[in-house]
Amino acid sequence: MIRFLLLALLTALCGNLLAQDWCAPDLGAIKKAVSKKKSEQYYPLLYARLLQPQEPISPEEYELLYYGFALTPSYDLRDSVMTNRSYDLLLEASTDSTAIDRLADHVDSLLLARAVDPQLLFFKAYCAMVLGHKEEAELWRARCLGIVDVIRRSGDGLSCKSAWHLLYPAHHMYVLESYDEVPDGKQWYEGKCWRTGLREYEQYAKAPYYNVDLWIENLEVWEKDKADKRKLSTVLVEE
Repeated sequence: MIRFLLLALLTALCGNLLAQDWCAPDLGAIKKAVSKKKSEQYYPLLYARLLQPQEPISPEEYELLYYGFALTPSYDLRDSVMTNRSYDLLLEASTDSTAIDRLADHVDSLLLARAVDPQLLFFKAYCAMVLGHKEEAELWRARCLGIVDVIRRSGDGLSCKSAWHLLYPAHHMYVLESYDEVPDGKQWYEGKCWRTGLREYEQYAKAPYYNVDLWIENLEVWEKDKADKRKLSTVLVEE
């Protein structure tokens, strides 16, 4: 039921976007741009603007925000910051109108840590919509679409060379939904790319390709740090 509700809401809030040309992100240029402290593109300043939905953000700035997040301490291994409590609150809010305030407060707390997550942005739009704040809902919907558009412009998903670049594997669902495609739950790696099956083929004759290098690199660093800490702990115990 939760899965059905998520897909229904996502279709309403993050509907089809126009077709566009694509270009893989230049991570070196992004790092250089968001690291300049005296620039308007300095990452903490961009991030603060992202949390203010009335502040205009250009497509180029959305790209800096999305991929630049990988350079921050907040970029961790969790594929989603949503917890069991998050989904419990969502289910409550779908049947009890008085629970929407609790869900909205919960989403606000999560947004502070990962406002580049399309899942959180669409939940924020959903909360505003249910609360009757239509203009605010549209603004957060635009934020959701802005992030999804960044991923769509990073590739076309038709080959490993033209794969969509994701910060987190979970973000693939939002790209697929923007094309009215639904994943079937099957996942596998093919060469350097991650792939997912589709329940019904609409625009794709085969499973799309995703580049999750940033997430894998982060995973490798985390695993190394964990191994180093275990080694240090062993040395301290032996001493």
